[in-house]
Amino acid sequence: MPMKHNDQMQSQIQAEIRDQIRDQVRAKVPAKAEPSGEPNHKRSSQRYGVLRSAHILSGKQEFCAECVVRDISKTGARILVDFPEKIPGMLILELKQNNARHTCEVIWRTEFEVGLQFIA
Repeated sequence: MPMKHNDQMQSQIQAEIRDQIRDQVRAKVPAKAEPSGEPNHKRSSQRYGVLRSAHILSGKQEFCAECVVRDISKTGARILVDFPEKIPGMLILELKQNNARHTCEVIWRTEFEVGLQFIA
């Protein structure tokens, strides 16, 4: 029986940590996402503003971090994370909403954001 109690406590702690990360990330982002209307001639496809929870997985599909997808297009995404410098250069972005996975390459990093390019 103690094992079941430990599993429940571990699940509760993980949920609390996820909630804290989500709250921290949301504090850095406007409450409502707007479509990305700014023109950028370097992009091959238009980005759309979203606020979606996602997981960052290593190339071996091991969990690395939680993030929020800020905007997304057919060719890439901009994500918000607490420690961009700890995000691997190649990763898998797993969207929680539909479990869709995208293999990605990091193109740029700022203090709390990472720009990703989807790799076919």
